[in-house]
Amino acid sequence: MFRLCQNVLFEHTGFYFRVLALVIDENNRRQGLASSLLEYLKGQAISEGAQAIALNSGLNQERQNAHNFYEHFGFEKSSMGFRYSIESKLDSN
Repeated sequence: MFRLCQNVLFEHTGFYFRVLALVIDENNRRQGLASSLLEYLKGQAISEGAQAIALNSGLNQERQNAHNFYEHFGFEKSSMGFRYSIESKLDSN
């Protein structure tokens, strides 16, 4: 599964692509599929004048292989995300 969107940069002039989902089935990993998708996206981003490509990945240990892959591809850790879970707050009241 591969989903992406184009967003406007708030800190700078321009836009970037955000990968919303990148999932390769376990049986199909290590065949170059994710690399091919990201190479294609990188080419599109360059040709369309995007300033960056961004993606998020969970912090749990099972995501470590994905993190290693992204860093090997050239992504850099650049932020920390936060969320506020409404459902958990409603359940405790």
